[in-house]
Amino acid sequence: MRSIFALLVTAFLTVGTHARAESAHPAMTDPSKATEQAPATFRAKFETTKGKVVFECTRDWAPNGVDRFYNLVKIGFFDDVALFRVAKGFVVQWGIHGDPKVSAVWADANIPPDPPKQSNTRGMLTYAMAGSPTTRSTQLFINYANNAGLDAQGFAPICKVAEGMEVADAFNGEYGERVTSMQAKIQSQGNAYLKESWPNLDYIKTATIDGEASTHGATDTKDSKPEEGGGNTLFYAIGGFVVAGALVWVLTKKPQESPKKPAPKAKTESTDSTSQAPRKKKKKKKP
Repeated sequence: MRSIFALLVTAFLTVGTHARAESAHPAMTDPSKATEQAPATFRAKFETTKGKVVFECTRDWAPNGVDRFYNLVKIGFFDDVALFRVAKGFVVQWGIHGDPKVSAVWADANIPPDPPKQSNTRGMLTYAMAGSPTTRSTQLFINYANNAGLDAQGFAPICKVAEGMEVADAFNGEYGERVTSMQAKIQSQGNAYLKESWPNLDYIKTATIDGEASTHGATDTKDSKPEEGGGNTLFYAIGGFVVAGALVWVLTKKPQESPKKPAPKAKTESTDSTSQAPRKKKKKKKP
C-alpha cells in the first residue's frame, strides 16, 4: 500500500515540476509573436540560483536589442535557463533555452544591428554574437570587468545591473570556458545535457519585468490576462485531491480472499531501444 501511494505522489510531483519549468506563451515557438515595443525605460528582475539580479534598461541605448530583451523576459524565455559561460574577470553568458524545440526556432531569429551608444564597462548587459552584429538573437552577457575593447567590434550594451552585481559575481565559474565550446550540444539536447554533464552550473529561475504582471502562461500576446501562478495553484489543488483520494482508497480497502492459482509461468522480458536523429550544428556565440 505504501509503495502505491509513494508512486502516486512521485508522479504528481514530477509532473508539477515540469509544469512550472516552461512558459506556455505562444511566442516561445514563434518569434514573430514577440515584437512588442519596449518602454523608454524599465527594470527586469532575474531570480537566479544565487539570488536576485535587477537590470535597468534604456531603449534609446539600443532600440532593437532592448525591444528583443523586453519581449524575451515577458514571454518567459529565460526561465530555467543556464548561465553556461562564467569567465571570471570577463563575462557571464546565457540565453540558450533549455528546451531544444524552443532553442531551434530562436537560434537564428536575429535582430538588426544597433550602433553602440554605451561602453561595455563592468555591469553592462550586452548581446553575444557570432562575429557580426547581425547575428544577435537571444544570448547575452554581463561584463564582469571594463571590456571597452568590445565597443569597436559592435557590441552594443542594452541595460546595466542596477542591483545584485555581487550575485552575478558569485555565479559558479568552476567550468570556465569549457562549456562555451559545447553550444551546439546545448542547443540540440538542452538542459538534459547540461544537468547531466555540468551539474553545478547556476540557473535563471525566473525573469520578469518589474512592475508588470507575468504573461508567461498567456495564450495571446495582446488580449489575454496575465496569470499570477493561478494555473499552478489549480494544478496542485486538483492533484492534492487525487492523492488524498488514492490514500483513502488504499487505507480503507478490505483485503479479499482469492482462489488458489497455479504457479505463474516465467515471463520473458522484451527490450526496446530508441535513437535520436543527428541535429544540425549551431553557431557559437561569444564576445
